Amino acid sequence: MKWLVLAFALVAATSWAQGSTVKSVFVGTDAQEYVYEYELDVTTGVVEPEYGSMYRVKAFMHVRPDPSGNGTFVYFDQPKVFLYTGHLPLPVEPTDANYTQYAKQAEPFVQPFYVTYDKFGMVQEVFTTKTDVLWSVNLKKGVAGMLQLPVNKIPAKTLAKPFVFTETEESVYGKVNVTYAVNPLHYETVKIVKTPDYETFTHLPHVMYSNVESHQAFHNWTTWNSVLPVVEYEVQYGKHGVYVLKAHSESIKYVQPFTVEGQKQYVKTEQKVKYVQAVAPTKQYEFSSFPMYHYVHYETSESVFEETYPTLATFTPVVDISTVGPKVQAMLYEAVQYLQETPITHQQTDTKHGIVITRIIESLKPFTVENYAQFWTVLTKSTTPKDLMAVDIFYKVLPSVGTKYAVQFVMDMVKNHKVKDSVASGMLFSLGVNVRAPSVELLHSVEEFMNFPNYVKPDVAHAAILSFGTMVYKTFQHDHYSTEIEKYIKVYYKHLKEAKTFEEQLVWLHGLKNIQLGTVGELLVPLVKGEQVLELAYDRHLQVHVIYALMEIMEHEHDALFEVVFPIVVDDTLPVELRVAAVKVIVSMEDVHYFTKLVAFMKMEKNVHLYSYFVTTVRSLVNSDVYFGTDFYHYLQHVVTEFVHYDAAVETKSFFYDYVDPEQKVGSIIRGNMIADVKYNKVNQFYVSFAPYVMDRVYDLYSVYVKFEGVHNPLSLVWPKLFNVDPKTINEPITKNHENVPVHVEFTFMANGKVVYTKYFNEETIKQFYTYTYLTILKTLQYQFTTVLNVAEVELYTPTYDGVPAKINLKLPVVSQFKYNVVVPSTTNANEVTLTVSSFFRMWAHGYYGVSVYNPFALTWQGARRVQAFDFNVPLVFDVIFNFQQNSFKLVWSKHANEAFNVVGFKSHVKTQVYARPDTEVDYLKSTCPTCFHYETVTAVPAPKKKDVVLYEAHSKYTGLHFYLSVFDVEVPPTVKYYKSLTDVFTSELFHDLEHVTVFDFVTKYLTWFYTTVLPPTPISHGVVGYVNPCKVYAFDKVEFTFKVDSEVLPHKLWTTPDYRQYVKFTAVFKKTDVVVNHWDVNVYYTHEHGTYFKTINMQVTRQTPGEKNMNICLDWVKDVVPESVTGKLSYFHGYSYDHKCVKDDMVVSIEWTGVPSEVQKNFTSYILPSYHTVPTYYYQQCVPRVLPMFEDYSAPVTYECAELYNTVRKYLYTVDYKHVYPAYVEFVKPFWFWVKHVVPSYYPEVEQFHFVPENRFVVEVEYPMYYTYPIVDVVVKSAYETVAFEHVPYYDWVWVFQPDSTVFTKYFEVMKSFGYVDSCVVNPVYEYAPYHYTAAKEPVYNEWVLYASDHPTTYTWAVYVQKMEKKHVAFKLVLNGHSVVVQPLFGKQYEEGTKKYTFTVDSELMYALEHGSTDVYPFKYYYVYDTIVFAVPNVSLYVTYDGYQVKIETPKTENVAFYGQCYV
Repeated sequence: MKWLVLAFALVAATSWAQGSTVKSVFVGTDAQEYVYEYELDVTTGVVEPEYGSMYRVKAFMHVRPDPSGNGTFVYFDQPKVFLYTGHLPLPVEPTDANYTQYAKQAEPFVQPFYVTYDKFGMVQEVFTTKTDVLWSVNLKKGVAGMLQLPVNKIPAKTLAKPFVFTETEESVYGKVNVTYAVNPLHYETVKIVKTPDYETFTHLPHVMYSNVESHQAFHNWTTWNSVLPVVEYEVQYGKHGVYVLKAHSESIKYVQPFTVEGQKQYVKTEQKVKYVQAVAPTKQYEFSSFPMYHYVHYETSESVFEETYPTLATFTPVVDISTVGPKVQAMLYEAVQYLQETPITHQQTDTKHGIVITRIIESLKPFTVENYAQFWTVLTKSTTPKDLMAVDIFYKVLPSVGTKYAVQFVMDMVKNHKVKDSVASGMLFSLGVNVRAPSVELLHSVEEFMNFPNYVKPDVAHAAILSFGTMVYKTFQHDHYSTEIEKYIKVYYKHLKEAKTFEEQLVWLHGLKNIQLGTVGELLVPLVKGEQVLELAYDRHLQVHVIYALMEIMEHEHDALFEVVFPIVVDDTLPVELRVAAVKVIVSMEDVHYFTKLVAFMKMEKNVHLYSYFVTTVRSLVNSDVYFGTDFYHYLQHVVTEFVHYDAAVETKSFFYDYVDPEQKVGSIIRGNMIADVKYNKVNQFYVSFAPYVMDRVYDLYSVYVKFEGVHNPLSLVWPKLFNVDPKTINEPITKNHENVPVHVEFTFMANGKVVYTKYFNEETIKQFYTYTYLTILKTLQYQFTTVLNVAEVELYTPTYDGVPAKINLKLPVVSQFKYNVVVPSTTNANEVTLTVSSFFRMWAHGYYGVSVYNPFALTWQGARRVQAFDFNVPLVFDVIFNFQQNSFKLVWSKHANEAFNVVGFKSHVKTQVYARPDTEVDYLKSTCPTCFHYETVTAVPAPKKKDVVLYEAHSKYTGLHFYLSVFDVEVPPTVKYYKSLTDVFTSELFHDLEHVTVFDFVTKYLTWFYTTVLPPTPISHGVVGYVNPCKVYAFDKVEFTFKVDSEVLPHKLWTTPDYRQYVKFTAVFKKTDVVVNHWDVNVYYTHEHGTYFKTINMQVTRQTPGEKNMNICLDWVKDVVPESVTGKLSYFHGYSYDHKCVKDDMVVSIEWTGVPSEVQKNFTSYILPSYHTVPTYYYQQCVPRVLPMFEDYSAPVTYECAELYNTVRKYLYTVDYKHVYPAYVEFVKPFWFWVKHVVPSYYPEVEQFHFVPENRFVVEVEYPMYYTYPIVDVVVKSAYETVAFEHVPYYDWVWVFQPDSTVFTKYFEVMKSFGYVDSCVVNPVYEYAPYHYTAAKEPVYNEWVLYASDHPTTYTWAVYVQKMEKKHVAFKLVLNGHSVVVQPLFGKQYEEGTKKYTFTVDSELMYALEHGSTDVYPFKYYYVYDTIVFAVPNVSLYVTYDGYQVKIETPKTENVAFYGQCYV
């Protein structure tokens, strides 16, 4: 096609040649040559403070008309170049002496070119010589675009008034509408300003490489490719018409960082042309000498990301391993040193280490397969630990190189078994997503990946198959229906069809999912429908993956996708997981049109799991920050009001947590779902995805899918054992399997939406795990794991309006090393096990974002970048000695010889640099600007003195630790001084920034806060370092921790809550060469009674230091819960003596507190409403009646949350008394109190002059309101000096320690419920709850008591019976210790209106107990909520509601509770 265009152009040029001389204001009417001074100025830099890296090219530009054609000959003469890095504007303009001869490789620039014009003087095409190269041609196109003015629109005589017109012209960005403003100046000169209309560019080229793909774009973010050009001309009228005196073109492109308020970078190009003289031509040119035809618009190289990386450079590196090898090896050693030797305490301000991984990758890019092999041979010669580590890092870096030869080398290494299987799998995981130059040739050369099952172990072969699928996708991303792609799809589908095992099916299916394009969707649709098209029969396990795959594959074909998945949603005979997956696909479309169909169906859905998934999906999306304001969001707001109720006990759920910083527009999303089995209602599969939100785009960074059928969820077994400190548990198996359920365990991991790892276990392959104990796992996991994760690498190539290509890039490699080793020395003591644990974790994320240009005249990369570094260091080296006989364990820590293993800490550093990095040995920067630096750090102007500020430092004598926190390399010192005390901290401005950040926001959104606050703070140099290490002032070399627990179970008749006393003894002995320098002794006694956690606590802490008095701290706590109030007392003693006692003269602080119902609460909880149809004006939010049309008038369920609110106490009074308070406590409390009053809105209420609060006391009144949109509390603090009130303060449970308290429901029950460890049973033998309950499996019998729940084994200490009655009613019976309560509804017209009536039948003994308030044998309570009766048996943690139509029972998941009958879970 291109030759056809060329032919037409030549014909056109020949025909023009017969015409008159070209019309252009840049040449005269005769054959003379106009000479202009030409200057190209290219600057990259930062906007504020103004710094940059620039180069200028000066030359004489000769333009003369073609006497026999409609064009001009243009060539440059004597070009010279100048380079600069530093503060802008230039302090001194460069002289001729500062300019130097250009590099030899820039020779093509001086080759002439030919520009054709139309009859109005507008540029048409550019013709060049055969030997001209692309970068030079593009620059010349930028020049040609400037050398045009419409001669027919510019008056031929002096202009009187300014005027404006619009013209279409050719430019580097294709055809564009340009507005001309013509303005008369003086002396017959005219100024013309032309501004191209940004939105009309027909060809705005940008080539992008990214190893992360945006999963979803929410807004059109144009800053990445917006350019704002303007061109000015100064035109003069002369004897022979109009000619140009000066022309000036300027084009600025801004680069927006991750965050809105981050440091803006830019690339600016300017062309200046100034008329010098007219001369007689000295060089002869013919049009035939310019055979190469070009459009004016910019041409992008087809191999921007090829091996001669990058082709913006004119210098192609030739790799000589003898010289390059040692340099790369030195960089690898540098990385090893940084990982293993450089202590976190070292405050580095240079960036040598900051981007060592990026530098290694850049150095490896020009390597060929042969070069890699040579380098690998050199690297593996030595086997010292340092060399082995360097080789390990080399393996981990290789996949990130991404060139054709790197991929081929990895394939050869793995195929020929030159690396361990684990290393091979690790390399293949990230190979696919990091391929930089995908091409059909590359695919052909590595097709062997598909045959890897013949050469390597299954895990490695699977990784290769998945990675190759991703490469196929990247190759044909913009050519979906190539015949070549179908070849690979057929191979993958053939393997899927002929697979002999489920795992093979899974791998080839995921491979097809990774390919994603072409006919993959058509091939997979039959699998969704259940057609047995595979040789090995498949079922729901494979189908669910197919449905999830179609979500990506058919994401743009909504109609077709909906037709495939909606039949699955409506087919209630299919497994729940398939129907949930289908609903998830429809939700992912985010299209109201399809969602309305789903909503209509869900109103009738009977499957509790599907219904629960749907409702939780809608509810979580309505609370989303990301979706807020979209059309889909507004629709969901309407939908959520139609689905008010769902059963929270159902484990199948969806979740979506997100946070977007409103100012920085950066955030995080954690989303996923859990699916439970229908029989047990226990989660057996879950999906979790982590996605950052940057620049209005969501990136599906990592996600994981796990399924475990037939085995217990390991977490549910580990979780209770974490609270059981009995060391014997380390010898118990970690998991066991369900009976009669086939074992099916899957693990699938995805990165950037592509599957990189999948694993399947069945009964045989998982058997070994049944025998695994904590001890065997601790002993077997002995490894060193180093990873180089290319979290984000994005490069965008785009030209400016002057034809200068710029590169915008973001690189963020994360290097981490986790060493873990456990040695179990042999011992003769059968009751003791010793573990020597050596664990070390180091992570550093060092990268940058920036803009750069290649200077072809000086073979130098020039640009600006924001460098970011973050390091984290956690070493753990200790011995653990378990003693089963004494029920204790001992932990011994000894000082390590390598200082890096003794320090726990973090370090972060950010700075901005402008740079000029030469590609060759010739340094043009130093020859043109001797005072400039290759890397210049941007500083504020005028430059301040950089400061290191120690924020906090302490040498602790009694713990032997050194605490340190400081800021370093800080350009503008923070507004804090050295913090000598907490008063300094709390009164500094540093703390006032937290005024608008609630504690909850800070904790839950820390990730977003971290990468908007810690990594890119204000655009200056800024470092922070904090660490804890063994103190040298108070040195010790060993510490022994002993931990011992004894438990005593309390005898009881009825309780099923944990009732026991525990005694915990903890000692810490610090030694220096076996001499004790500190001895800490901690003894704690506590009891859990009758469902009250920590009913009593008694604690004593003693610190013994030779030659000093002992420090004693004692703490006493007691809490009492009775029907109408909660009371407690906390006493705290602190003193010094020569014995182990807290005595009268010690510092004492006592807090007594009482919680009672508030007045507002009493007024409306005591009043029973006639019906749930009427709502009081003031009410508990959780008790808003759910009047649902589908329930008619039968039953409105009362939730546990609502029932609990009716017996919470909401008014608390704290009385704090104190004496002998040490100054250290006062120093803390006073500034803290000042800070609280400053940050939390407070006022001083009008109270009587005297508070009647004694000197050594203050009183705190806390009241929780009845109704609120989010948890709040009102607080009044009274002391002898002031009264301060705080209204509507946000509170969170973890701050206020489980308040407000319920006087009926135990804390044990509440905690179990919050963790989901409860079983529930809804009994309604008559009415089917279509929207969220199962259908009854059997018809109930009238007038027969049916047992539904009781203790287990069955002694009937307690039991619940239900009986079916007439008119859809049921009766209810509660049995306690052989005595019973029977509740029956009353029938008859007299009871139909108003409140329901019930009859209670109670035996005399129970009646006596109820009347006289016995809580020993019969501790049950009941009360009304609307017209529902709530029964609670606190010490059994039994909760029952009854409303005449249904009974709901809830208990914690314990072995001594059993359910019978037909429950609707």
